[in-house]
Amino acid sequence: MRDLASEVPLPAVALLSTLGSIIPIILGLILAKASSARKEIFYPYAPALSLGIILSTFYDLLHETAGLQVGSFNPVPQAVALILFLIGLLAWRSGSTQTHGHEATVLASSLAYAWALGIGVHGLGEGVVIGYGFIHGIEALIDPAQILSYGLHKLGEAFTLGTLLVLATQRPRSWIVAGLAASLPVGLGAIAGFTKVPAELSTYSFALGAGIAAYFLVQFARLLPSGRKNVYYAVAAGFLFMYFAGLLHQF
Repeated sequence: MRDLASEVPLPAVALLSTLGSIIPIILGLILAKASSARKEIFYPYAPALSLGIILSTFYDLLHETAGLQVGSFNPVPQAVALILFLIGLLAWRSGSTQTHGHEATVLASSLAYAWALGIGVHGLGEGVVIGYGFIHGIEALIDPAQILSYGLHKLGEAFTLGTLLVLATQRPRSWIVAGLAASLPVGLGAIAGFTKVPAELSTYSFALGAGIAAYFLVQFARLLPSGRKNVYYAVAAGFLFMYFAGLLHQF
């Protein structure tokens, strides 16, 4: 493929990649907020659906990080990835673990910004991949199936963030700040990739993001209502939504 670095201006790379992230994230937040109007459905099932989405995200991030293991043995980047995974897993360990009544609201409030940061962390790695894509050929970046797949993934992640914000009854300003924290790193990563930073940056971002996602698997599980076994169908639905969205990459 021809090198497009001299043909695509850097501001366009930043703008297109940021819009490609922020639009589905806005839609996902709106979806979470709108669905909360049906409280009898939202409160038992939205955390369960979110848990399935994050489980799929965790699976994908582990797969992306595992790419560092391919090829000749290089202990330094592999050790860095492992350390970053552990940092992501343990960084929020001091948060509240109570999930009944008012404590559940406090937990959601304390975790909402943290999860927005987690989405942004692995979004930075996605941005690096997008930035390199602009260098090596724009054709793959404008493929409808790829755009739809990426957009659905971001929409699902935003729904999980919106679920926490609803449970925490956050003010509109909090929604804006959390949405920006989750979406803007994609543009920063695209700039870094377009300027040819080491590609390992994306792997390190995925490793840190995988650790954060692993932590939030536990936290979202604690938000599930007790005695409602049918909510696990929603967990499966969330996982399958993200899984089939990922299959679009193969078309």
